[in-house]
Amino acid sequence: VQKKVKLQKVLDYRHMMLEREKAKLGELMHQEQLMTGEIQKMTALITDKFSEMSESQQAGDFSFTEMYEKYLRKLAVERRQKQQELAEHRKLVHQQKGHTVDAFRKKSIMDKLEGKHKKAYSFFMDQQELKNIEDIVLTRKAAKVAKGEEDD
Repeated sequence: VQKKVKLQKVLDYRHMMLEREKAKLGELMHQEQLMTGEIQKMTALITDKFSEMSESQQAGDFSFTEMYEKYLRKLAVERRQKQQELAEHRKLVHQQKGHTVDAFRKKSIMDKLEGKHKKAYSFFMDQQELKNIEDIVLTRKAAKVAKGEEDD
């Protein structure tokens, strides 16, 4: 009984750890999606500003060309920084996936141990029940022999 309680506590702990790792992974993946969305918005903004600059140059207005170029360089630098952050974040996501898989493996091992423990316990109880039945039969037979009755 004591082993069963300890096994159940370990199983509950493994389950809790698996859920915690899944939650962390979900949060990291959500952050990754947000970062990807920001990069896509920045790319769209760069494309729009570049087309505005091209239109103004085609119209013959070169007064804002330098300002557009500086702004586009600034946006490009920010986008590269965001892409580097995203690459680092993806490494964290990959690492967290490993932790989650490890937690899942540990939990499944404990589930298998619990199943084996239940099988061993039921086998033990079956043996005990057979011993008890055998003892009852032997006791009745001994009582009949003591009374002088014979059982054929």
